[in-house]
Amino acid sequence: LTNRMIAVLANDFSELEKQLAAHYLHRYYRKNKDVSTDKIKALYSKQSPEIQARLDQFLEQTESEREQIGWDWTVEYNALNPYKKAAKIAKLDVANPKVVEWCVYELMQEDSNPKVVKNAALEKFIEARNATPSSNWPHTMREVLTFALNSGDMAMQSIAVLELQNPQYKNEASYWLPLLSKIQSELVLPEKAETYIDVSKAIESLGGAAFKGYKPAYNHPIDWVFVKSIPAYQQVKIATNKGDIIIQLFVNEAPGTVANFLKLTDSGFYNGKYFHRVVPQFVIQGGCPRGDGWGGKNWTQRSEFSNYQTYETGTVGLASAGNDTEGVQFFITHCPTPHLDGRYTIFARVISGMEVVHKIEVGDKIVEVKRVVTN
Repeated sequence: LTNRMIAVLANDFSELEKQLAAHYLHRYYRKNKDVSTDKIKALYSKQSPEIQARLDQFLEQTESEREQIGWDWTVEYNALNPYKKAAKIAKLDVANPKVVEWCVYELMQEDSNPKVVKNAALEKFIEARNATPSSNWPHTMREVLTFALNSGDMAMQSIAVLELQNPQYKNEASYWLPLLSKIQSELVLPEKAETYIDVSKAIESLGGAAFKGYKPAYNHPIDWVFVKSIPAYQQVKIATNKGDIIIQLFVNEAPGTVANFLKLTDSGFYNGKYFHRVVPQFVIQGGCPRGDGWGGKNWTQRSEFSNYQTYETGTVGLASAGNDTEGVQFFITHCPTPHLDGRYTIFARVISGMEVVHKIEVGDKIVEVKRVVTN
């Protein structure tokens, strides 16, 4: 399939087909490193600027180098905002023993240490320990995973249990299962649904109770009186530190979602939040009250899948952990993403400011979200 995508770039296919081919290559490489970049580099000059931008992300990843902890690295790190710190942690060389010590130090700081930094430290620690499992480095995997599980923080708990779903931990089931069962019983639903799903899957993988799926009871009814008050062509301005983005809401296609989004907007909920997730040539995502992608309200809303709207460039959707688990986090697509169709609610599309969307980086601020008065 990868060879076929390269062939699409090399031959007489439409612009959209070439965009999707480049998008596939970028996403494939995120988890697989077996793509030869030589053919892609040879085809680069023949592509449109938009496709070149997509390939830039891919080629930059293939040629990036791991960073080493040292005095200069530490000085630069300490001057960064939490999102940039997390990105810098992700680039660390896992072959360096100092990485484990650094990650544990950041992970076990007081709660004043931003959650996004702790999450990155835990993920890098797991990567480092798995890269050299027989080393004599300080801090065992069991020690750190137990700390994360007992932290009470849903993000760290999810990161830990995703590791525990690997087959090698089945030999330690007698240690992990009681702890996971306790955590599972304490998770507040539907607010912590994503972690509940992750913990339940880990319990099953360790030989415990089979996970039969999670479907929240309807707990946040659609306010139809409010829906009727929404103009058919209501627009919203998302003011960011990089500029303004204007979106057109789709109240007819997603009435419940649009109503909830506008209620949050009118209350000032999104003001001062951040874009915590940016996947180049895919999406930007923001609106998390925790700032790390794991936060929400203690309610969920119904999925509203449209037969009339698809994920094109600038489409605005809601993040979720499965059907009917949508909440407050929204994302905007950089490009066509048809694999999201029918899986994530579409409730708006960008009508002005796509150049701003393309400039957004992790940690950029949502200054204000407010309605645009239209005739």
